Parts: sequence; C-alpha cells; structure tokens
Amino acid sequence: MTARSPICSKRAGSEQKLEIPHTHYKGKNLWILKPINLNRGRGIKVYNTIEDITSYLTKIQKEKCFINENTNKKITKAEYLLVQKYIESPLLYKGRKFDIRIWVLFTDNEAVYIFKEGHLKATNDVYDLDSKNEFVHLTNYSVQKHGVGFSK
Repeated sequence: MTARSPICSKRAGSEQKLEIPHTHYKGKNLWILKPINLNRGRGIKVYNTIEDITSYLTKIQKEKCFINENTNKKITKAEYLLVQKYIESPLLYKGRKFDIRIWVLFTDNEAVYIFKEGHLKATNDVYDLDSKNEFVHLTNYSVQKHGVGFSK
C-alpha cells in the first residue's frame, strides 16, 4: 500500500473508493484498538498485522474481558472495540503528540454554542513512531501523570 492508495469500502450496498491520507500511513500500517466501555487509556492496543489483531480479538472473546498485560488482571467485561487507523505522522507540538478538547453545544433549534475555554493535552515524551512507550502515543491524563516529564 502506498501513502495515497485507494481502499474499497462497502456501505449500504454501494462501493466507495477511499484514500488513506498521507499522514495516516508512513510504512508501519498501524491500527489502534480501543474498548468503548473503558477510559483512562485502559485496554488500548496498537497493532500492524491482521494476524495480531485477530489473535487479540480471539483472546478477548475467549476470556470475555480485557486483560491488563502489566498486571495480568482482568479489567472489565468485554463489549465492543473501536478499530481505527493510527495516524503515523501526526501534527506535533514541540515534538509531542497532543489533542485539543473544546466543548460545543448543539440545541434542538439548531443553535450552536462553542465554549471559549478548553484544554490541550500533550504527551510527556517526544513522538517516535517506533517507540513502544505509551507516554509517546497516548495523551490521556491517567497515563501521562505517571511519566517522568509530567507537568513540565
């Protein structure tokens, strides 16, 4: 697959050609799996082969829960997973991954309110696509607070 190669997607009986944006693919073909019923970065996994993803899904299905691989403890009952393409070449701030959270209110009479205040979350460590360190990839406060560079 090239950085801009089209992929096919079937939706409601019709076939669409989609392109993976150049920021999403830099040769690693990484995919992120997130349990929808967990928070604080728990259960998030990054894989780059269909075999690894299938193996992980089989393990969850067999155990009927997510396992914390560091403590080998069951986290929670398995429900659904969100699978999305990992952005391999993200926009960085001072070399670190970040996300911006703002709140927007949509009313039933189609009014839109955007709150003036929000917050920016950044990783402790400088971004490196090859790193296995969660402090490089996840901006979750619950993950980052344990990092050496937290609050600097």
